[in-house]
Amino acid sequence: MKTRFFFLALGLFPLATLSSFSQNTTNPVVRMNTTLGNIDVTLRADVAPKTVANFFNYVNNGLYTNSLIHRSVTVATAGVGVFQGGGYVLQTSNINSISTYPPVISEANLSNTVGTLAMALSSGANSGTSQWYFNVIDNSMALDGSANGGPFTVFGQVANPASLTVMNQVAAVPVPAPSPFNPPLNQIPLINYTTGGVTLQNLVLLNYVTQLNPPIFFQNGASLGILTLNNSTLLPSAWAGTGTMGSGWQERAIGDVNGDGVPDLIFQNGTIIGALILDDFGNPSSWVGIGSMNAGWILCGAAHLTQDGNLDLIFQNGTLLGYLEINSSAQPVSWNGIGAMGAGWQLRAVASLDGTGRPNLIFQNGTSLGALQVGTNGLPTAWNGIGAMASGWTLSFAVDVNGDGQPDLLFQNGALLGALTVNTSFKPVGWYGIGAMGSGWTLPGDY
Repeated sequence: MKTRFFFLALGLFPLATLSSFSQNTTNPVVRMNTTLGNIDVTLRADVAPKTVANFFNYVNNGLYTNSLIHRSVTVATAGVGVFQGGGYVLQTSNINSISTYPPVISEANLSNTVGTLAMALSSGANSGTSQWYFNVIDNSMALDGSANGGPFTVFGQVANPASLTVMNQVAAVPVPAPSPFNPPLNQIPLINYTTGGVTLQNLVLLNYVTQLNPPIFFQNGASLGILTLNNSTLLPSAWAGTGTMGSGWQERAIGDVNGDGVPDLIFQNGTIIGALILDDFGNPSSWVGIGSMNAGWILCGAAHLTQDGNLDLIFQNGTLLGYLEINSSAQPVSWNGIGAMGAGWQLRAVASLDGTGRPNLIFQNGTSLGALQVGTNGLPTAWNGIGAMASGWTLSFAVDVNGDGQPDLLFQNGALLGALTVNTSFKPVGWYGIGAMGSGWTLPGDY
């Protein structure tokens, strides 16, 4: 299926006075779920914003899912005490290198003390990409300066004692000598390894990384706001008004438009598409016009459908589906048809439900729910029925609200909010009532 797409270059659009937006300077907390338990980390966006944004770029695109703790060293072997990850991923029993984005500039403002998370480097201070390490001892003397190829950017701190315990358990996993792997994996820690072949049970895996208490965006006419949920109780913990939009602009999707690792808000106004760019703290910083669609095409979500690194904006027109690929300057690159759905199925959310890191297109048809799996070529591979909702509940968004690494489906019924948890086999697991919003406030894509 091919559909004509008319490109329209847009400049800054007078939608809001950015100074009118409230400030949100809370440092985000992520959960790194490992083979040995959870390590919750407070990311220091206040002092290393570019590094935190770079880290989220890998997190948001699922590149750390099923990745390895591939290196562990001690003072006796390397003069420092660290374990390292973010370089390799386990895919269908093969260990593959993680695809990397351009290096991030050094922000070495914090010390490599016990329990801190820092960027690994390959060739000097500005060479960090996907790999990171935990300081399991005080490495400030060795790593704060330039003696060992640094200075190294510290961008996080273990958030609680329980997480520190898990960090130490990972650090205690032995490194076999000799190693069953050749360099660069010859310092890999292995659990209960003796000799012979390495099994899945021997590996220390980072199963997933997810943001705790993620922000959930709402719109009420021209007004915008953010609701924060508590992962433990699934009850609202904070509300912040974040400004106003020009008339006619409807929030349709959340996606990293400019490639800085921070999700941006993508809007549609008739046939025109634009994005509100958010800074490292989630505050609006600028507006960028993306282009114009033919009449009838509705923006329904944003994801990386292909493996080219560009964000794809996913549209529906009746039963037809397609996506617009945009580059990091928010300029259209190409338009591609996906295919057609049966009548009545409306694309409502985009998230990786199947545990592969690949985005799934999630649809609703009356009370019925289903998910379309899409290959790296952007074409459908399989359809999965999810189940049915009670009448009146509209699927509007997908986000991990309970911190288990699996996206949850957020529904709205008038002022009421709720979340349906779904496993990687697309089967419903549980339903959680979240609470009620004030009249008129809707989730993104609630059209």
